Formats: sequence, C-alpha cells, structure tokens
Amino acid sequence: ACIVALTQAFKVNLVNRNIPERKIHVVINGVDLPRYQNIDKNSQLFPNLGLEKKFVVGYIGTLGMAHNLENVLSAASLMADNKDIMFLFVGSGADKQKLENITQKENLKNVIFLGRKPKEMIPEIWQLCNIALVHLKNEPAFSEVIPSKIFEAMGMGLPILLVSPKGEASELVELNKCGEWVPSGDPKILSATIESLAADIPRLKNYSRASKELAPSYSREVQAKKFLKVIETCV
Repeated sequence: ACIVALTQAFKVNLVNRNIPERKIHVVINGVDLPRYQNIDKNSQLFPNLGLEKKFVVGYIGTLGMAHNLENVLSAASLMADNKDIMFLFVGSGADKQKLENITQKENLKNVIFLGRKPKEMIPEIWQLCNIALVHLKNEPAFSEVIPSKIFEAMGMGLPILLVSPKGEASELVELNKCGEWVPSGDPKILSATIESLAADIPRLKNYSRASKELAPSYSREVQAKKFLKVIETCV
C-alpha cells in the first residue's frame, strides 16, 4: 500500500525503478533522545585511557568494510607529532583486526581501540569525545545514506566531522552548520581539518550548539509520529 524510505535519495531511486511516487514516503533515522541526555556528567568510566586534556576524535560504531577506516589511521599517522590529539575507536566489525594490526605495525600512539561496548555505556563514551567522526567509504552508493550516528552525535551536542561522498548526509551537516564535511579517501584533508577544528574552540562551540538544538527535530518520538501519519494514509 505504501513504502517508507530512509532518505530522499532512496525515494528517487525507487521512482527511477517505476514505483509510483505517491506510494513512497520518507522517514529518516533518528535518535532516542532521553538516552543521550540523562547521563552521569561526572562519570569516571574510563579514567585510565590517558585522554585527560586531549582533543579526542571519537568513532563509535561498526569497524567495517563500508567505512574505510584505514583512511583515519593514515590521517593519524600524519598527525603523529601532535601529542594533543587522540583517535578513539569503539566497536567491532570485519576490519577491526586489520586496523589494530596497522596501528601496532606503525606504532601509532595517538590511536586507542576500546572494542565493542554495551549500548547503555555509549553516551558516557561519547562524553570523552570533542568531535564525533562519521566515516564512509568513497563509493557512490554511500552518497545516498544518512548514518544514524549523526543523530547520536546531535543528541550529545557534539560537533560532527563527516567523511563521506558528497550527498544527503553532507548536505544535512553543512546546511545545519552542526559540523564539517570532508571528502572520503584523502587523509591530508582529514588531518588538516581535525587540526584546524582542535585549534578553533569558538567554531567548535558553534557546531556543538547547532547540533544540540537540532537534535529534538530528529528524535525517535518525532520520527515515530511521522511514521504513524504514513500508516494512517494507508489504512
């Protein structure tokens, strides 16, 4: 009776396959906002990571083949002399072992892997981060997706650093001024952008403010109401 797509690009794709446009509705991903707001601000969950007084670039999610996180390690290698910036990876996936092997082989002291953690711990881990890194492989298909961790970062009020093909996700971040977008596959641009952000606290605060203000618009509650409206049109 009707189809719900996660992005406008998916809708366009379906229309191009001769699915009637009137049947297709878009309800994008969102964030379970209370989960990311009601957290212990004084948590000492990870006191021994050595992240105190560091600028932490946090990647939380799947360490998979779709993400090309070797690009991040290349950027980390370029920044090895900057002792104030750390990269924190949290999660598991097909590329986890390979990434850890590269880190060990290149002796990257500015990279930490925490492994997979329970969902209820994630908000406290986000608290350790200064920016939320969202990273996708440089392939055309990924220009159509909007990673859900963008909305988690908004829920935490974190500036977003999106590395991806230009598309719907980059448009969301840039238009709303809640972070910055850089193209996939260029570690020099990525490292330069991170160092620029770390040195510009006012810019970070503006991104953080915009991110936090935007989060309620993408709450699961708001998205659920949109989904209910779609169902009502089909009944």
